[in-house]
Amino acid sequence: MNRGIQKALSSLLIAFVICLLAPPLGFAAPAICGSSLDTNATSSDGFCWDAATFGGFNYPVNKHKDFVASENWWGERLQYIEKDGQNELGKNNPGNHVISEGELVYSTRQFSNKYVLVSELGLDAGTTPAELGGMFYYKLPWFGKPYITIENDASQLANLVINQGGSEKKMLKAGETWDLGKDYSLTVNQIDIEGKKVWFSLYKGDNELESGIVE
Repeated sequence: MNRGIQKALSSLLIAFVICLLAPPLGFAAPAICGSSLDTNATSSDGFCWDAATFGGFNYPVNKHKDFVASENWWGERLQYIEKDGQNELGKNNPGNHVISEGELVYSTRQFSNKYVLVSELGLDAGTTPAELGGMFYYKLPWFGKPYITIENDASQLANLVINQGGSEKKMLKAGETWDLGKDYSLTVNQIDIEGKKVWFSLYKGDNELESGIVE
């Protein structure tokens, strides 16, 4: 987190309520506020906001337990961490309302998601195709938005184009194209009914990214 963001968040935290105001032009400002904390009753290690206590963070409801866990948590955290041993924030020093530089820390951790294909076909570690790269892929929330980590590397992030549930289906005939979103599309070039094979092409705009035959 850069110094400007740290100072801005520090000034907001002095009121002990985290709020973000980001009004579009011509519209009233929407407010996203976190849970308030009392310095007279909260210890220094208790000043922490997660997806359940701050609405600006990414929050998958189906992973609630992992996102609010006290240990081995996933997702985003904004936390006060005492570093210099002076002017500690909290009930041991209730008169202090100053957060020193570097003591308001934003953290995020990636979390695993099982491929729908793996679940639908009942695959395990031994039967999952090697081309899939494993049974799971990983998401990393970053300032409220989930990204995909490429090859489980959090330093390489990509936008999620489309995410289908297990009950969602898409039917295509030969020559038809499926608009996946974000300028990506999938085209069925040819279908071999007797050989039970389909020739697909994946495009970004007008550029073919990959082509292959699937049984």
